Amino acid sequence: MIAAGYPRDRIHFIPNGVPLLASVTPTARHAARAALGQVQRALELPRGAPLAVYTGRLHEGKGLAHLVAAWPLVLQRHPQARLWLVGEGPSATALAEQIRALGVEGRVVLAGSFDDVEEVLQAADLFVLPSLEEGMSLALLEAMSLGLPLVATDIAANRALVADGVHGRLVPAGQPAKLAEAVIEAFCDPSSAARWGEQARQRVAAEFALDHMVDRHLELFERLLGSAGSQR
Repeated sequence: MIAAGYPRDRIHFIPNGVPLLASVTPTARHAARAALGQVQRALELPRGAPLAVYTGRLHEGKGLAHLVAAWPLVLQRHPQARLWLVGEGPSATALAEQIRALGVEGRVVLAGSFDDVEEVLQAADLFVLPSLEEGMSLALLEAMSLGLPLVATDIAANRALVADGVHGRLVPAGQPAKLAEAVIEAFCDPSSAARWGEQARQRVAAEFALDHMVDRHLELFERLLGSAGSQR
């Protein structure tokens, strides 16, 4: 924006905000899985199957091909593990072909879009964001607000939200083996994963809750209106 000619003192950064949702409990997770399995047969899960979820556009920049490529490695350690890719976009056909080529149909599911992803997130054990490039992700913040542990790529926008080993794991972008290692770690160590999720939720409550974003906008508007009034 500065390069485009905007004065620095007229640029105000207000981070995204999301509603602070109730933490996921084992009871809520079980209920969400049962409900989603009734809606879509492809979303039926074996009892105790670990589940990772991505929500967002199915777009090349999201790095989803690398996540799908990681899944056969995850299945070597967790044969029942499931990955749901929730959303729509131009990469859907290529991802479906990749899933078939790797022989992971039923283990990796293109779930389509949902008007509200809260129930999908409640069903999950882990949220994965494998983006190659990203802004401040609302999908990531929504997962954090529910207390989900995270695996995300180590890019600037994700580092702004996720501290490695505190809220989840950050891994190099474009490296399926590293993605697989982080997912396996979360599935193998549920106590650490639960701690990551709780710390992620606490961070959203402290810094990225929707009411904080609203307050910052109102404070900015009041400051600008006050400044305009004094100039008049």
